[in-house]
Amino acid sequence: MGAASRFVLAGYFQPSVGTLIVNVLGSILLGFLMYNSRYPGYVLPRMKMFFGIGFLGSFTTFSAFSVQTFQMPANVALLNILGNTMLTLAGVFVGRAAVIYLAYLKESASYMASVFLTLTRHYSSYMAPGIMGATILFFPVMGGITGLGSQIVRVVSSVQHPGLLYQVPSLVSERYLPGHL
Repeated sequence: MGAASRFVLAGYFQPSVGTLIVNVLGSILLGFLMYNSRYPGYVLPRMKMFFGIGFLGSFTTFSAFSVQTFQMPANVALLNILGNTMLTLAGVFVGRAAVIYLAYLKESASYMASVFLTLTRHYSSYMAPGIMGATILFFPVMGGITGLGSQIVRVVSSVQHPGLLYQVPSLVSERYLPGHL
């Protein structure tokens, strides 16, 4: 499956460009799979082996890169070697960063949901789902990406995370959570 996918994808480009695209894409996916073990929950261990060794092992290609580089003029070959090496290494870092970012969003959304479950006890039940949904979608993005209006608070009586420090939007303050800060 991996080699067939490589053949189809690389067929849309010039040979060396197609090989570069396939290798960079494979490096991004491999970086995601390999770092998934540090931030579990996205890929099952058996699927990690299947995709990492099986699919991506045949999807990426060092042999085609080597042959194509050998067939190029010396100055172009050097650029091809440097470009492939740098971009595939960058691809692994991009895959790793994606796993870390997804783990952050998952933890942030889970925490914000628990905070706003506490808040929704003060509102009528028909408002609770809307407040929860807005919290999960809006506040991790605002606090995590832009950093607007965020502060460090200690949530002592939280059921899921007792006594831990978390970065949450400044909207969650003592006037909204009396006795919880």
